[in-house]
Amino acid sequence: MTAQAPSSGDEILGKLRELRKQLTDPETQEQVNKQDELLRRKFAGLLLDVNALIGQMENKQLAAIADDLDRLAPDFKAGIANLRELITKMDGTISVLNGIDTALGLVARVAALI
Repeated sequence: MTAQAPSSGDEILGKLRELRKQLTDPETQEQVNKQDELLRRKFAGLLLDVNALIGQMENKQLAAIADDLDRLAPDFKAGIANLRELITKMDGTISVLNGIDTALGLVARVAALI
């Protein structure tokens, strides 16, 4: 049974990270250190390639996130403005309710005196 190839960038990045973890495992490093210089150099080169690929993919992901944030910035700003407006209205409503509460308290005191 053959392993299914990763289909998304996230899956590929995950597989590359798993590979890097395996390549940097102390047991693997110990085995590589027992090999001749040519093999150690090839291994080091491949590890550098894996790290470079991971870095490139992470940079692309970060760039995509930045693009999404730029694209959504107007919506975020509009949402923030709507929330501020709602908070202002709620503050006004709370002030009115506090005023009514105070007035009812005074009415209750007056009624208690009568």
